[in-house]
Parts: sequence; structure tokens; C-alpha cells
Amino acid sequence: MLFWQPLVHEDLGTIGIADAHFGHRLWPYHYEDACTGFDQLVELHCRLAEFAVDELSASRSIDDWEFLGSVYRAGVRGVLSAVLALQHLTAEIEIVTKQPLGTQDLGPRIKAASRLASFPNPTQHHGWQGVPELEAVRHAIEHPTETNTFSPQYWAKVPLAWMLSDRPAKTDSRFREFFEAFASAWVAELANRPAEVRTLEVQRGVYSARPFRRPPR
Repeated sequence: MLFWQPLVHEDLGTIGIADAHFGHRLWPYHYEDACTGFDQLVELHCRLAEFAVDELSASRSIDDWEFLGSVYRAGVRGVLSAVLALQHLTAEIEIVTKQPLGTQDLGPRIKAASRLASFPNPTQHHGWQGVPELEAVRHAIEHPTETNTFSPQYWAKVPLAWMLSDRPAKTDSRFREFFEAFASAWVAELANRPAEVRTLEVQRGVYSARPFRRPPR
């Protein structure tokens, strides 16, 4: 069954996206972006040893904001894309199975979707620990407050501080292990589902009245 997602481009007229209803799923893009972001963070971490240790404080001081900006951008890309990958995967499971997951909270959505994907006991999976940590950092990025932009005592709640620690590498490893197992279970479940018979109503002769620009020859 072929779906067309219509849209309007002010200059180019009407456009239709072919097979837009999960014929071309989006969660792999977010997963790839998450991996890219965390890989960039690993490369940046290799430079941490270049910063000198102050003898009086016995700590490294980093005031290179070009470096810090690169760390933050890579970390944001990894964290947000990881959460988006999970959100899009659970949405696909919900829509394809026609079984409402009953909540917008990611953790409960994953637990509900995992049953439909024949992926039992997600919280018992070794990589699960990475999911709530990523969600917590994502929340701090999207909802900055006084306590999560600067906190000497609870530094792990500050996204930039978290990104400069050893936590991202551990969390990324757990996330990848969990996501690949979850996604693989769903893909296998989807392949085993019986073909669904649908009646497709076709409206012929549909024509966009909007002006359009022809592609260059």
C-alpha cells in the first residue's frame, strides 16, 4: 500500500513524499545521528589530557570555549538523537500494531512497546541503564534551570559537565546495546506478522492548482 504525504512549497508548488507512512522509517536516521554525536565526543575527549593540571588545585581548568562549544554540540547531538530514536521506534510500534501505548513518557512507552515487539523485560537488559540517564540529560538540555546549568555539588545534572566526564562513553555503549537489541526484535517481529489486507480507495485525476516551477533541463 502506497502512502503519499502532501506538502506545499511556496516557490515550487505541491510536493508529495512517496511511501511516507513508515515505508521509509525515520528512527534509523536518529540512531545514526546519535552514534555520530557520541563518536565526535570520544574524539574530543582525546584532547582533555592536553589541558594542564594546576598544582594548587590538582585539577584541570578548561577555558577554551571553542573546544567546550564543540563538546556541547556533539553531546547535544548524541543525547537528543538517542532519545528521538527511541521515541520514533516506539511510535512505529504503536502505529503498526494499532495498540496505544497509553503514555507520552519514554520509559513506560518502551516497556509497553517492548511487549508488542517480543522484547520482554527491557529493564532487565544490560543496556537499559543508559536509557533513563540519557532522558535525564535530555531533559536538562531542553529545560535549563539555575540548578542544571551550574551545580558544584551535583555536577552530573549539568549537561556540559556530564559531557566532559567519562559518563557519556559508558552511557553510549549501554544505549547502543539496548537500542540494537530492541530494534532488531521489532524488525524480526514485523517480518513475522501476517500480511495485512486493506482496501485502498484511489481518487483519480487529482491535480494541484498551485503554480509550480519546472526542474532545470
